[in-house]
Amino acid sequence: MGADLRAVAALLATLATACVTRPSAPERPASAPRAEVTGNVVGEGSAADALANLSERARLERARSLYASGRAEEATSAAAALKDAADPAVRRSALALRAVLAAERGDLESARQLLTAALDGTDSWPGRARARADLATVLRALGHEAEATAEIRSARDDAEREGDWPAAVRSMQSEARWARLAGHEAEASELDARASATARERGVSLESR
Repeated sequence: MGADLRAVAALLATLATACVTRPSAPERPASAPRAEVTGNVVGEGSAADALANLSERARLERARSLYASGRAEEATSAAAALKDAADPAVRRSALALRAVLAAERGDLESARQLLTAALDGTDSWPGRARARADLATVLRALGHEAEATAEIRSARDDAEREGDWPAAVRSMQSEARWARLAGHEAEASELDARASATARERGVSLESR
């Protein structure tokens, strides 16, 4: 199982790194305040909320940067600190990052639970498709092949709706690999062809098989 876990962790790391280099919100202007929002902020409630959400997004990017630099323990703590974030997109993205970190530690069950929590609900958020693809990978590693196939198809659909074409192409490729392993060569070939066509059209690099 050790080799399988390493393969799962490597795939999840690839997806997570893509999220790190594709911020979910515009960079903060240089003049924007860096301090945490506290009860001392004076002004309209909506303005205070906006500042709080900005601070939460900055903390999420900090957690992602820690992860990208290999500081897994600090990244886990930083992401866990956002469990009660007011911004739903930040809260869900932090859960997804914690799941990747759990998978890299070999704790696939915790990864499954965290991703399930992140994806609970119907609201859309940047990175939702990638989190769903991560869940599919974890489910397959846990032996839930039918659920994994359903999730990877949903991930592909989410990615296409979001316009996240790298995630869409990767989902197609994963689905093709799994179909081929199940002996469905015609389906796998069709998915590979669709992934190649989408990659050419959208300027996305294909994963090596």
